[in-house]
Amino acid sequence: MDAVSGFATLVWPATGLSLVALLFFGNRVWPGIALGAFVTNLGIGAPPAVACGIALGNTLEALAGAWAMRRLTGGYPSFSRVRDVLVLLGLAAVASTGISATIGVASLRLGGIVPGANALETWRAWWVGDAMGDLVVVPLLLGMAARGDGPRETSSRPRLPEALALGSLLLATNLFVFGMREDRDSSMLREAYLVFPLLVWAGLRFGARGAAWVNFVVSAVAITGTAAGRGPFQMASLSQSLLHLQAFMLIVAATTLILGSVSDERRHAIGLRDSLISLASHELRTPLTSLQLRVQLLARNARAPTLSKERFSRDAAGAEDQVKRMARLVDDLLDISRIMSGRLRLDVEDVELGAFVREVVERYPEPQRDLVGVRVEGEPIVGRWDRMRIDQIVSNLLSNALKYGESKPIEISVGRDADRARLVVRDHGVGIAAADLPRIFERFERAAARHVGGFGLGLWIVRQVVDALGGTIAVESRLGSGSVFIVELPLEPTRGAHGPATGNYPHLAVRA
Repeated sequence: MDAVSGFATLVWPATGLSLVALLFFGNRVWPGIALGAFVTNLGIGAPPAVACGIALGNTLEALAGAWAMRRLTGGYPSFSRVRDVLVLLGLAAVASTGISATIGVASLRLGGIVPGANALETWRAWWVGDAMGDLVVVPLLLGMAARGDGPRETSSRPRLPEALALGSLLLATNLFVFGMREDRDSSMLREAYLVFPLLVWAGLRFGARGAAWVNFVVSAVAITGTAAGRGPFQMASLSQSLLHLQAFMLIVAATTLILGSVSDERRHAIGLRDSLISLASHELRTPLTSLQLRVQLLARNARAPTLSKERFSRDAAGAEDQVKRMARLVDDLLDISRIMSGRLRLDVEDVELGAFVREVVERYPEPQRDLVGVRVEGEPIVGRWDRMRIDQIVSNLLSNALKYGESKPIEISVGRDADRARLVVRDHGVGIAAADLPRIFERFERAAARHVGGFGLGLWIVRQVVDALGGTIAVESRLGSGSVFIVELPLEPTRGAHGPATGNYPHLAVRA
């Protein structure tokens, strides 16, 4: 493809493939990336030392991009979120690719292959080719592998006929713009923008996956047409033509991916709204019906000639339990409002964590309480925390363990590491599938496939409270082998007492 200086190609999908490989299989596959880069450059004429330098740059580029995406996307990127698209654009496609371009051109320069006058041109071509490899390949492959069972707006979901119509128009337009004409008329550049309405259509109606597919189709047809001497980007040489084309495609891909992710987030928000209405109706209706029956029973028994004190106390206790259940559900809903508006106030005081955990466990009924073992490692651990929020953390984690623990023993350990307290809740129940781990801390998500009641807000609230206290939360789980939730909290408050910061949570860790 007329590589600049013989090595810097403007079309290089291997960058995206290597990044996807690391995201899927972990950093252990880096030798394959290094070996592939070394063999490729050795095969096109690079001396062994230069090929080693280029391979080093390619490998570091992929490792840096994968690290940034894992760190800032909660473990696994989903391009249905604008945040994850911006991480791909800013850190993977733009920043990490500079590593490969810089080390690669420096290796060619030190090897006497690229003169100083051509170094900048070579670096630019190298960087553009790698950046486009990330933008076109990574969203496409990750989108194909992603789960599609999240909440979505069903009333406007695109149908197969619409997809076929879009695909046909997109292919026809691309063939017309990039594959029909050979003359180099500058006015033809205006024709390149004929694809934009179709890109907007794909992003709005088909979300991030649709955006990834149209970017791939447009890029493939445009590169093929340009290499064949057709289309609006014909210049004096193929490398110059491809440079102008890829600059155009950089804007196209970035715009379409952002638009698609915004569309997906809108659908997701509407789906959450519908889920909230449905869940609230269902979850509140159950204790309300039970409470109504209890009150009717109390009223009927009160009119009876004889009423034992024990029976009245039992019925009254049952009614009180249902009232408390409804209160907890309403409190969860109120906490959403407080957290999202930044009004989750923390009133810190001295709390002995081990003793407090035992108090929380003692509140559970005897059959459940007997399943839980609490172990405090070393001396009593006293920190300055909000007692009510610590209660939320322990109660939610313990309730989840009881729900999904299949009546097996649950271990809670409390320890200290320097100036941080550590709370570990371990169950031996159903576990969490690896594909579900990145989303269990989202709103209205549950830690297992089966529905056992509740809004699916407990872990989300726990994450927000932990962040407000300046701590971290991690989960280790395997399907069928139980789960371990690990919370670490500083002994002294680090963010004041006015609730969590908004935005990303880079300290959140999930491990399978």
